[in-house]
Amino acid sequence: MIRAIDCVIPAAGEASRFGRNKLLEPWNHSTVIEVVVHQAHRFFERIILVTGNDQERIRERFPESDRIVCIENRDFRDGMFSSIQTGIRLVDGDRFLVMMGDMPAVPDEIIKTILACKDHFWCRPRYGQRPGHPVLISARLIDELLALPRKTGRMRDVLMRYPGKEFLTTDIGVFQDIDTEDDYSKLKDLSGG
Repeated sequence: MIRAIDCVIPAAGEASRFGRNKLLEPWNHSTVIEVVVHQAHRFFERIILVTGNDQERIRERFPESDRIVCIENRDFRDGMFSSIQTGIRLVDGDRFLVMMGDMPAVPDEIIKTILACKDHFWCRPRYGQRPGHPVLISARLIDELLALPRKTGRMRDVLMRYPGKEFLTTDIGVFQDIDTEDDYSKLKDLSGG
């Protein structure tokens, strides 16, 4: 397990396109968010889980401990970036990984490859021409990320100012999140979830 890297998992959104909380949908005898958090547990000593919408139902699955810290994004309606900003305020490592709560099909090998990136401000997978997740970011960029507007800011606005590393993968799990029921069904079929 790695201590110099915190894992930030945004899990606060309304899932308005899905119609209900997609993070609590079944996945491999569990739920989407439980699969993501359990995967993070295999790699990181400290996980920062950002809750907001439906936070009681999510938090009850993850009692706070030395390994998992829950923080509420009261402004979760401002969008996902506001949840990332809320979570990175608690980062105390040299680097942090942003791992999406609605991406349960990221292979362990992708995380291992990302964690092997040492001398870059950021590192992420790329699926074809599309940037993927998770993203490893130097803690030196936190102040700049926090300075962006909560509603309209984007991580890439800061990341693209610094040298980073992308690596190609053919695994759709790094790109395909769950926004709709159709996304959920397709990803489950593709990944066996």
